[in-house]
Amino acid sequence: MELTVEESYRIDLIRFPLIVGVVFGHAFDSILQFGGVEAALAPTGFAASFIIDFIGQGLAFTAVPCFFFLSGFLFFYRMEWSGPVYFTKLKSIVFTLLFSFLFWNILYLILYAVVQEVPFTAQYLSGGVPRITHLNIGEIFNLIFGVTQSPIAFQFWFIRDLMILVLLTPLFHLLHKRILSFVSLAVFFVLWFFALVSFFPLPESIFFFFAGSLLAIYKKTPFFLDRFGPIIVIACLSLFALDTLFNEQWFSAMLHKAAITVGVFAGLYISKALLYKKVTPVFMWLATTSFFVFAFHEPFMGFMQRVIVKLYLPTNDLTKLFFFFAIPLLVIVVALGLFTLLNRILPRFTAIITGGRASKRISEKYHGLTPEKST
Repeated sequence: MELTVEESYRIDLIRFPLIVGVVFGHAFDSILQFGGVEAALAPTGFAASFIIDFIGQGLAFTAVPCFFFLSGFLFFYRMEWSGPVYFTKLKSIVFTLLFSFLFWNILYLILYAVVQEVPFTAQYLSGGVPRITHLNIGEIFNLIFGVTQSPIAFQFWFIRDLMILVLLTPLFHLLHKRILSFVSLAVFFVLWFFALVSFFPLPESIFFFFAGSLLAIYKKTPFFLDRFGPIIVIACLSLFALDTLFNEQWFSAMLHKAAITVGVFAGLYISKALLYKKVTPVFMWLATTSFFVFAFHEPFMGFMQRVIVKLYLPTNDLTKLFFFFAIPLLVIVVALGLFTLLNRILPRFTAIITGGRASKRISEKYHGLTPEKST
């Protein structure tokens, strides 16, 4: 099984839309605290609440599982398993991820430490991060690496889990043995779907990464369900609508996870829409910015939410709905501008802090070279 040129493009093209989903998922957390006074961006009316829940707690939640699914597929794609091959992949993936992981978390640790000590800026923090200057070495280590919690740059739990999963791939390789592979997939699904355990890497991470790896082992592409695409999209939207309507019922957690599972394949199918002459170059470039937007958007978005609510507290649902869309989009635009500036002034530095090789590979595709198959 070889990815076609079109399929190889689609894997890159979908990166930025998935990152947008991550940003909107984090924008949903809209209850802010200012000196004990609760200020909410969350609407109270049905229509606005439904829209925000449907997007922020629904569709957006397919992004990270889709990333894990594709990561598992790409790691095992065209891989002839051996010790040297594994350690080569380990060196190129884990250490690249580890450097960017450390850079952004140490950067945010320093920023938080400074902002917390200045009364004017400290008022715009949510209070979720403890006073940095009062912590011991072990607590600081925990904030950076996320040993018992999310890292200080909390979105980097994804990178933490991904690095652990890469380390665990020899175990997954042993599980890729005929019937054992499907039994393992079923076990991972049950552990995640019924929330039977809680550890990291999260059961969700393990299930989708392993599912993606299984596709590569059995020589299927991530787009093998394309022929059912329209049905899958309708099912996805219907499940998330039901999930939004019944989000406080006893079955809501399972309904939510069913919607996410279907949503991953719906998103992969929709990536076909980006394969058009005028759209593809734009999303090829946006794909190179994806990691930077991911790394930058928090805590900057939370800070912006607090500043806006401090200066102007929305009083009606229409305004709250506007801010729900406007703040994430503004954060994305700022991130794109900053990435462009950094990439122009310090291209090597920008490549290092965003994972290194991805921008170069996508850039080569964009300039018309033969697309190398994803590895």
